[in-house]
Amino acid sequence: MTTVERACLEKSRIQVRENVAEVQDDLGKLLADIPVPTAIHEYAATSMLLRTKQEIFSAMVVYGFLNYQDGCVSIPNRELLLQFEQMIQREQALKHLCVNRTCL
Repeated sequence: MTTVERACLEKSRIQVRENVAEVQDDLGKLLADIPVPTAIHEYAATSMLLRTKQEIFSAMVVYGFLNYQDGCVSIPNRELLLQFEQMIQREQALKHLCVNRTCL
């Protein structure tokens, strides 16, 4: 992962932490390889404040951490799934999402 990708992932992690209630159920679905329906806003990646699920997931699509197809986001590959699991391990409020995953 490049330095830029790490910085984008860290920005995404911070936004998730600040909006746990908004995204936690959908993060659980993404970890279970279940696509999550959402609207995507291309401008969100340039916004300094990402507050809604749509803005957070939009930025993650623009950064390349999520796929967007047929109105749903999903984690595109195993490498990024592992990055999501590591992100969740670092966030106390999200650790319950890893109960049935390898990220225990």
